[in-house]
Amino acid sequence: MITEPDPGIRQAGGENVRAVSTLIGLFVLSVSGAAVAADGAALFAKNCSGCHGADAKADTAAAKAMKVPAIAGHDAEATVNHIRTDEKHKSLSAKLNDEDLQAIAGFLASAQ
Repeated sequence: MITEPDPGIRQAGGENVRAVSTLIGLFVLSVSGAAVAADGAALFAKNCSGCHGADAKADTAAAKAMKVPAIAGHDAEATVNHIRTDEKHKSLSAKLNDEDLQAIAGFLASAQ
């Protein structure tokens, strides 16, 4: 004879499944955010650190000689707009897509 499980047990199981699903979702989001930050850091290191320095503080001899500004902690939107419109960044702007620029800008906004 097949019987239906007790509704109380089914409800508790449903709550457990929801809790586990929520935890998995939060984990995936946190890992995704870290990946974006890592991409921004890597993209900055590859494309920007030569002039602005590894820490974006423009404290290298080359940066000082070129009078490059420190950009650590800058507003992300302003950074993207500057790169897209500044003549000095014309080749960089052509090379990087919006997603790459957003990743770099996000990295810079969080840099201290």
